[in-house]
Amino acid sequence: MDRHAGYRCGRPRGAGGFRAEGSGRPDRLLKEDPGSVTTAGSSGAGGWDHIRLLMVAESAGMAPEDYKQIRWVQFDGGSPAVTQMLGGQIDLVATDLGEIAGFVESGDIRILAALSDDPIPAFPDAPTAIEQGYEVTGYNWRGFYTGGEVSDEAYDSWVERLSDLYESEEWKEAARSSGLVPVWRGGEEFETYVNEQAEQMNKISREIGVIE
Repeated sequence: MDRHAGYRCGRPRGAGGFRAEGSGRPDRLLKEDPGSVTTAGSSGAGGWDHIRLLMVAESAGMAPEDYKQIRWVQFDGGSPAVTQMLGGQIDLVATDLGEIAGFVESGDIRILAALSDDPIPAFPDAPTAIEQGYEVTGYNWRGFYTGGEVSDEAYDSWVERLSDLYESEEWKEAARSSGLVPVWRGGEEFETYVNEQAEQMNKISREIGVIE
């Protein structure tokens, strides 16, 4: 089995957005009547955008038989989904921040929950899911891995190198200039994070029938 050395988040953070002029907060409607809310994102059922939404539903205490009722619509990108939401056809969009930032800045949509450890620097007033009591993050992360037979010494050396790279001014500038929000988890912390995410995604995928 491969060992997980570390990662740097290479994409803006996941977020759930809804129409600013909508008739009600979709998170409340989801709890009261899951089938009444139409949700969307840029992945199919069982894809990352869909799973992120269901992770929040699970954290909120919604039972699998209830969150399976949530209607999900796939789009080829977050922007088309947001356009449909602005037209009133979609109630809630789960996507990456980069897809909705312009709409948030214009005031057309509001961020319901940022799926991140900390507030989004560009939108510090947008609440995180964690701040609202839902222990969920939804990063589009990328990782570095090494072979399972590697020695502890070599493994620790690579974790240290990646950590040093992450802390370098060159990397921070490259991240900022690309509009990225860097996040670091390395070594055993990353190992635990990957395993927990895999277990949660596996569980939800089975509950909605994507895998057996």
